[in-house]
Amino acid sequence: MMQPEKSRASLGAWLLDGIAEALTRVYTNLSPPRLTKNPSYISPRLSG
Repeated sequence: MMQPEKSRASLGAWLLDGIAEALTRVYTNLSPPRLTKNPSYISPRLSG
């Protein structure tokens, strides 16, 4: 049997992965192509 702590941790990781994937899909679908393809457009100072 799996230990309760391990299963709880794996479940949390699975949930986080799902949320991250959903957010990524929403961001990619809503934002203009230039923003997703050219991150430096958002923050030119950070990219140098």
